[in-house]
Amino acid sequence: MNRTRLLDVFAPRYHSLFPSIEKSAEYLVLSAEGLEILLQTSDFEKQSGIVSRLNEFQTISDSLTNDTYSLLRSLIIIPFDKNDINQLVNQINYLLESVNNIARMLHSGRIGVKLPIYNELAGIVTSTAKELSVCCSYFRNAAGNKREISACCDNISNYEKSANEIFYSALFYLIENGEQKDLLIKKKILEMFMNCIHQSNMVTKVIKEVVIKAV
Repeated sequence: MNRTRLLDVFAPRYHSLFPSIEKSAEYLVLSAEGLEILLQTSDFEKQSGIVSRLNEFQTISDSLTNDTYSLLRSLIIIPFDKNDINQLVNQINYLLESVNNIARMLHSGRIGVKLPIYNELAGIVTSTAKELSVCCSYFRNAAGNKREISACCDNISNYEKSANEIFYSALFYLIENGEQKDLLIKKKILEMFMNCIHQSNMVTKVIKEVVIKAV
C-alpha cells in the first residue's frame, strides 16, 4: 500500500459523519414542526399535504440512517463508539417515525374534536427535537462540549416531566368529561405523544454514552 493510500485509510474521515447526524436531527425538527402545523389547521387538504411532506421526511431519514451505517462500516479510526453512533441515528429515525405516526392518526378522520392539550404536547415534542438537534451539533467537538450537551439532555428531561403532568391532567379530564366513543382514541393519541416524548429522553441516554466515550 503506497503512502497516499495509507493516509486515506487513517485520515480523520469520520468528520463526514457529522453532517449525516445533524441532518437526521434537522429532519426530526421539521417533522415535529409539521405536526404542530397539522394541529393548527382544520383544512383536510392542507392536512393531507402536511402528512405527505412528513412521509417524505421519513424517507429521507431512512436513507440518512442507512448512509450513516454504511459510512461507519467503512471507517477505521473514529473518536466515538461505532455502535453508539449507529444506535443514535436509529433512535432519531424511530423518533421521527413516532412523530409521523401521531400525524397519521390525527389525520385518519376517525377523530372528532381534537383536544387543545394535543397542541401543548406537540409543542413539547418540537422543543425536545430542537434540543436534540443542538446536542448533535455539538458532536463536532464532543469532548469539549460535554457541559453544553449535558445541559441539553437535562432540558429534555425537564420537558418530559412537564409532559407527564399534562398527560395525567388530560387523562383525568377525559375520564370525567369525555364521550365514551372518543375516549379510547383520544387516550391512544395522548399515549402516542407521551411515547414520543419518552423516546426523546431515551435518545439522551445514547447521547450521554457517546459523550462519555468521546476522545
